[in-house]
Amino acid sequence: QTVVIDEASAGLAKSAAAKALRAESTNPQYQLSRAVQKLLWGRSIDQRDSDGTIAGIKAVAVDQLRLFQMRYIVPNNALLVITGDVRPADALEQAETVFEQWPQGYDPFQSHPLVELEQLNTNRDSIVVQPVAGAALMVAWQGPDLYRDRKGAVAMQILSTMLTLETSQLKVALDSSGKLQGLPLKADLHRHAGT
Repeated sequence: QTVVIDEASAGLAKSAAAKALRAESTNPQYQLSRAVQKLLWGRSIDQRDSDGTIAGIKAVAVDQLRLFQMRYIVPNNALLVITGDVRPADALEQAETVFEQWPQGYDPFQSHPLVELEQLNTNRDSIVVQPVAGAALMVAWQGPDLYRDRKGAVAMQILSTMLTLETSQLKVALDSSGKLQGLPLKADLHRHAGT
């Protein structure tokens, strides 16, 4: 079950990740979202930003990849999802056969706990200027996290869904104003803090 991490495979993966990030970073919507996330999380952006930077991608060493694999890619920190036209009993039996030799690791979060994120304590705003035909508005907030306030995090998810329903008074009012083309509102739930 161990993936071999060598210089060649790491180089290919890093090159592909950097290429994808370069392509994505030219998208004005991506740049808006990134600017909002930087404002929302301040110094904690590095703990929240899964994209990283080109320089950060290039700087990752093979030893770091191996350490990450050893620390986090363990069965007790993994989820196996099987979909399709399968019989559950057969699928479970095959999964047990394939993965039974994979040794369980220690809980990576006991020895490497998640860091506390910077709390948003002031209003922050930004304008991202891009050559686009229309304008976009993005509002973000720090909300409850799944770890400390599961009910609050789920309530935030449900509320964001309610506000975007076709029958939502907010959506109807905004649509009828003619000032917005849509109301993209979603809640991102995370172990640490939702947005």
